[in-house]
Amino acid sequence: MINKIKIRIQVTFIVLFAMIVGLESGYAQSSGVSVNGVVVESATGNPLKQVTISATATGKTADSNEKGEFSLEVPNYQSEITVYLPGYVKRQIFLNGRESLTITLVANQYKSFDKTYNKPLGKVILKDETYAVSAISAEDIDLSRATSFDQTLQGLVPGLQIIEQSGMPGQKTYMNIRGIRSLVGRNEPLLIIDGMIQDYNYANQGSIEGFTLNPLDIIDVEDIADISILKVGDSYFGSASSNGVIYLNTEQKVNASTLIKISGYAGVNFTPKKLNVLNANQFNNYINAKSIYQDEENQYVYQNDTDWQNEIYKPGILQKYHIFLKGGDDIATYNISAGFLNQDGAYAETGYSRFNLRVNGKVNISDKFSVTPNVKLSLADSYTPNQGPTVQWNPTIAALLKPAIMAPNAKDEANGETLPYLEKVVVFGVSNPSSLIQNSIGSNRNYQFLSSITAQYKFSEHLNVSTLLGINFNNARESLFIPSSGVVQIDSIANMPSAFVYEFRSTQNHTTISYNNKNTDGESINLQAGFRYLSNTYKNNLVTDANTASDDFKNLGDGTDTYLRQVSGDNRNLVWLSYFANGNYSIKNKYFFNANLSVDASSVLNDKNRYNVFPSIGAAWRLSSEEFMADNSNIEDLKLRASASMSGNMYSSVYDYSKLYYTEVRINSIGNLTRLSIPNEDLELEKTTTINLGMDLSGKRQLFNLHADLFYGLTKNLIIQQELPVVYGFTTYFDNGGSLSNMGVEIAADYRRKFNKVTLTIGATATSALSLVNSLDFIDNDMKSIVTSVIGADYITSVGKSVNAFYGYKTNGIFGSDDEAKQYTGPEGLKMEAGDIKFVDVDGNKIIDDKDKSIIGDPNPFLFGGIIGAVSFNRWEIKARLNYNLGNDIFNYVRYQAESMDDYSSQLASVTDHWSNDNSNGQLPRVSYGDPTGNKLFSDRWIEDGSYLKLKNLTVSYDLPSSGLYSGIKLYLTVSDLLTVTKYSGYDPEFYYMNNPFMMGIDYGKMPKSPSFIIGVKLDL
Repeated sequence: MINKIKIRIQVTFIVLFAMIVGLESGYAQSSGVSVNGVVVESATGNPLKQVTISATATGKTADSNEKGEFSLEVPNYQSEITVYLPGYVKRQIFLNGRESLTITLVANQYKSFDKTYNKPLGKVILKDETYAVSAISAEDIDLSRATSFDQTLQGLVPGLQIIEQSGMPGQKTYMNIRGIRSLVGRNEPLLIIDGMIQDYNYANQGSIEGFTLNPLDIIDVEDIADISILKVGDSYFGSASSNGVIYLNTEQKVNASTLIKISGYAGVNFTPKKLNVLNANQFNNYINAKSIYQDEENQYVYQNDTDWQNEIYKPGILQKYHIFLKGGDDIATYNISAGFLNQDGAYAETGYSRFNLRVNGKVNISDKFSVTPNVKLSLADSYTPNQGPTVQWNPTIAALLKPAIMAPNAKDEANGETLPYLEKVVVFGVSNPSSLIQNSIGSNRNYQFLSSITAQYKFSEHLNVSTLLGINFNNARESLFIPSSGVVQIDSIANMPSAFVYEFRSTQNHTTISYNNKNTDGESINLQAGFRYLSNTYKNNLVTDANTASDDFKNLGDGTDTYLRQVSGDNRNLVWLSYFANGNYSIKNKYFFNANLSVDASSVLNDKNRYNVFPSIGAAWRLSSEEFMADNSNIEDLKLRASASMSGNMYSSVYDYSKLYYTEVRINSIGNLTRLSIPNEDLELEKTTTINLGMDLSGKRQLFNLHADLFYGLTKNLIIQQELPVVYGFTTYFDNGGSLSNMGVEIAADYRRKFNKVTLTIGATATSALSLVNSLDFIDNDMKSIVTSVIGADYITSVGKSVNAFYGYKTNGIFGSDDEAKQYTGPEGLKMEAGDIKFVDVDGNKIIDDKDKSIIGDPNPFLFGGIIGAVSFNRWEIKARLNYNLGNDIFNYVRYQAESMDDYSSQLASVTDHWSNDNSNGQLPRVSYGDPTGNKLFSDRWIEDGSYLKLKNLTVSYDLPSSGLYSGIKLYLTVSDLLTVTKYSGYDPEFYYMNNPFMMGIDYGKMPKSPSFIIGVKLDL
């Protein structure tokens, strides 16, 4: 295996050397000729004066006159010219035989295929890309309340699906490019910040249900210069990049003169929409509640009409302040920025605050040697109660289930006056939502440090070497206290303090040698080779205590029942070494070729399968540079692309099962190592091969741009969990037992038009991606699919179907009579009754059991994307951003609890139309305490259409004229989450409980998102 790898590397470098020699031998100077043309502004077609046009090979320049006309001497009519005017996108154009041409320039704030963007291996002009890539500039993500950059990308990038987990500020999002590729590994893209790999996927654990810390808060949105999203062609990241790559650059590319930027906003976060629940009178009638408490002496406790949603949801304040300093000279430059953000959550007494500090710059030690230090620091605090499926601890669900006849605070028995302490649980068995908000203390403090230093030495203008050495660490501490007062007791636990501590460490080195050259005949070559080293450690400890003396004692160690105390932890590491080579070759701006190769090894696997090779190739053909299209004035640029790439997914703790895996068990005073599983020494890395076909089109004067991609990806070595007979001692075993495919289409389009002084811009993205299981090879021949149970639901993964479809019972109305119902035995083993759910009897034996389960929904969307529209007039601009999601199903766990009618809790107001002898046409089944016939079981009764169209942001801004005191002031007002069009009956169809494929599409009742508005200012001095 090692010899084959060495041979492939040697062949690769021989080919690259031959390309260099061939390129150098073809260099020759041609005699000069003259080219004429005119430069016009894209939106209006008006001529532009004082535009600098230069011959790239010779450096000769000319300026356009009042009519936009110019004349320039170039080596030949195949030469390249550079066109530049401050405030507009610089263009590099090959003449391709033209003696005269019209050149269009686009203002910097608009889309242009001539813009450059940063990739991990350097800057690239977007129009010359051979792979599927999207580039986002700082202007695209400006003027929002977003707490981290990932939220700003929603709907902007085709193929990139972003879902906000909840309305809790500071939480990270779910990010995915082109669908699910692993059942047990990560499905989120690799993130690189200023050259450093930023591992953020580990943060999926904690003591607070439904909350995860956000490592992405190391970056302030105000510090971002540009973001590029690489969807394929990332084989030079080998085992780390099967889910695509996001490259974020914070360098500020401005001149060396001193610059100060100050920005800030303040606003209000409104309460979320309310669901319609039973009021006091409806609740009493619903279950004849008075009969439950009529014999009690303290009837005054039940004489209320409380809106519990009003008790837990409160308006909040949003604010942020940021300052940026830039300065230096030819020897050294510096960038310093600091920011503070504070946002209240939708729950009362919840919120998120963060401080950011960034320092970077560049020191030119000599003309050839430079050093670039880069330091980032963040300190974030989050305060939130539980937001998970444990109904007794979830304030969202408790606010729907707590009867309106109850009050938050206890009352004086003598005079009925409200007392300062909270009401207890009483007879209805529902936690007091106010107690969960006020006394259920949850906090997370996250300290993160990201630092690197890059040294670069230029041997010549063509050859240089650079090396980056960096460290990253994240310390997080999370605490939670569940009180006993007003909270339903679970088993033997009355109250519970818990703490979670996380430590993440990363050391990295990326070293690259680069060669680039271009000749006057239009041939260009760019070569890179190097290696990457990464060492990560992941440590965590979780401790839960129980039953402190009272709710006044909230610390670990205060628990009186030591046998209920639980301690768990993890200590893992990852070492990755990768060697890579990359080559780009282009001819006359017409033909583009790219090849990548990486060879790497990861510690996650045993020696047998540790080394892997990942190749990729890409090519593009610019038809618009061909002579047969030279006179087509309606097409500015037309390019076809094709690529094939292979990459891997090393990020999964399941790979530990390829080796002997032990845990420690203490028996009395003796400690023992105990094998935790049966190792699979043949376990291999999951690998994905992707084929991509693309087209880039820009219409006349770049007023219209279209990018379209077709893709097909095949993941082999898919790791699945096998079920073993108990005689093995373990029933769980992991192997490479499957494969799945990702296929789809992506489209991004934008259009710009100017009417007198009004400029209209509209853009849209659309992605249709499908993840299908191709094969599953089970050890147990009786197994045909993988069924995974989570709280309240089941998923199924089966061949030919989507990954993790909902698996349960189908329904067909309600039994209208006992004669009809008693023909069927229900899923709980009892005869059904009139008013019960009529489950579909798939096998026709009149017994409803597991054999009657089938696929009842798919949480994966069929289509998703965004729409952006902007209208600008003089110094005013109105911009709207909409997101949409179509074709996905949701398991409404909140309604599953609040419309089940199986206990004495309150319910949604819809239950007033339940079946009864007096209402035989009721839309809902009968009230059935304890649910003996299984009406509440997981079925399509709880599955809803999750499609939506959301007005994510609406911004109105105004630019004040510059003066001697400042160079620019922008005032703006932004409204967020103002409108959602959906059929979903819950709070919000956009949510994600946890970044795990087995948590898709389940609404466990996390903090809802709510509308907000902010008023802000950006000041440049």
